[in-house]
Amino acid sequence: MTHRLLTRAKGPEEIIADFTYGNTDTADGSGLQHVVLTAKCWDGISTIASNTSYEYGPDLCLVKDEITGNTLRYHFNDNGNCTGVDDGLGYAVFAEYDQSGANADAPVNYVTSASRIQRVVNNLLADGLLCKTAGSAWTKHGTGTIEQMYNGSGFGRYERKFTVANGNTLFLSQTVSVTAKKT
Repeated sequence: MTHRLLTRAKGPEEIIADFTYGNTDTADGSGLQHVVLTAKCWDGISTIASNTSYEYGPDLCLVKDEITGNTLRYHFNDNGNCTGVDDGLGYAVFAEYDQSGANADAPVNYVTSASRIQRVVNNLLADGLLCKTAGSAWTKHGTGTIEQMYNGSGFGRYERKFTVANGNTLFLSQTVSVTAKKT
């Protein structure tokens, strides 16, 4: 074990589960420590039953099946509650956490309503929230500055401040590749 974290477990039928961990460091120090980066179940020799990787962003966790390539996106509110899960095929479920009116005494993690699975439109933009400080897929056009700011009370944790001098313009663009009848 590293930092007292479970790195390997063995089941009664000799199935092994291996885990790796890392940190989600951020500029403002609000990153998570010791999050699971990979989880693999196998027979200890060569047969892999599952191989999953995890990637974390502001109020988001991507869970990728490394065998099939399918990814689930888990969306969270500022209280850490899961507000939605969607896949790359265009299906999603959503949950609501409401502490007003008749639910005023409900715990912060009490689901007051949940949707059935439904078709949704997926955002294909990389780094859609502009969370990366370097290597972003966005291209800046015009004159001005863009700042990332931490916002602990608004919708989501991060926001952007665009500063543009009078008479100038500033916009962002991104090229997205799509495949007919697939994306």
